[in-house]
Amino acid sequence: DGWYFYRFEVNRVVSRTGRLRTAPAPGSNARLRYAFASCQQRNDSFYVAHRAIAEEGVDFLMHLGDYIYVSDNGDITLDDYRNRWSLFRANPLLQDLHARVPLVAMWDDGEFYNGVDSTGDPARLQAGKQAWFENMPVLPDADYRTHRVIRWGETAEIFMIDVRSYRDPEVPSNTSVFGFIDGQDSRIPPGPDMFEPSRTTLGTEQKQWLLDGLYDSRSTWRLIGNPYNANPLKIEDLDTPELRAMNPNLRHNEGIYVSNEGWDDYQVERKAILDFLVEHDIRNVVFSSGHTHVFFASELQPDFDDPASPVAAFDFVTGSLTADPPAEDIAPLEVLRIAQQLLLAQNAPYLKDVNLNDQGYALLDCTPEETIVTFRVIDTFDIDAEPRTYAQFRVARDSRHIERIV
Repeated sequence: DGWYFYRFEVNRVVSRTGRLRTAPAPGSNARLRYAFASCQQRNDSFYVAHRAIAEEGVDFLMHLGDYIYVSDNGDITLDDYRNRWSLFRANPLLQDLHARVPLVAMWDDGEFYNGVDSTGDPARLQAGKQAWFENMPVLPDADYRTHRVIRWGETAEIFMIDVRSYRDPEVPSNTSVFGFIDGQDSRIPPGPDMFEPSRTTLGTEQKQWLLDGLYDSRSTWRLIGNPYNANPLKIEDLDTPELRAMNPNLRHNEGIYVSNEGWDDYQVERKAILDFLVEHDIRNVVFSSGHTHVFFASELQPDFDDPASPVAAFDFVTGSLTADPPAEDIAPLEVLRIAQQLLLAQNAPYLKDVNLNDQGYALLDCTPEETIVTFRVIDTFDIDAEPRTYAQFRVARDSRHIERIV
């Protein structure tokens, strides 16, 4: 439970001084404070969110992937991936952040190619994984396994999950809304594949590892580092009491979903995990999620279309660290606001907040009594920008609801 300082010396060249820290001893009820973030493209915006994180006084940064963005058609070999990592690591604000703040890392698809899954070319996947381990503070085993547990005294256990290496391919989009939101209509092939029982994003072994870990944990909080959002996200809810009264044969959880490669593509597996939490009365489970470039706060229910379904866990999703692209290039601000209200209405009551416009990161403060999540946004096109708090949420110990503070 202390801070240490280190540096490297190679051929008489001495690095700057860096900082690292160790976790509290078992039995400790120490406070935990970390930032979580994802998606740092190289574009016309600046890495000012990184500079802001370095000033937040966190114990570590949980980076949930898309640390680099490779060329889908150009980065194939190990040397290609190494060169891409060197290009991203050259950013001085990123270097400053790593010198100040320890890193807890997981990969997403940007580290391999867009939409990566278990069916990819083995040689290319091997090259991407090797380059990742060469650049990240994670010790590889023979299988290049990245799912692991970090223990923070008795306060929390952090389960870092890998949603890419073992997953089935995504369910492709089959519709579009507003001209900029790709959707999956569950009534039209291949939309029904979202409900296929055999589909997985964790794989059999990792899923069992997670369930066993959540069940066996004696920590107050069970925190899950989750590279893409766990919350359901419908553009149009087609499973309502009114529609079901007109059509009793309506498919359960029918709807038009946002197509973003998230857990909606693996609905049976997600429900099984949430059912497990309810069945065993495992509480205080909070997901820290990324990937979407959008801020979300949501309560997670095994059956999100049944108001009586108990809240099993909570999902907080961070926006992107850099702009991709500027929001105004996607749609006018007025349209984004309408889209936000639509998403809130179609995903009520479990979706508590959505922000389609801003970049930034999230902070998680955890004590034995409560977990507080803060969404911090920043103008990534202003090199002198400072972060501001957009929203803040509280989950009290053993609670089944999110309380909005700000």
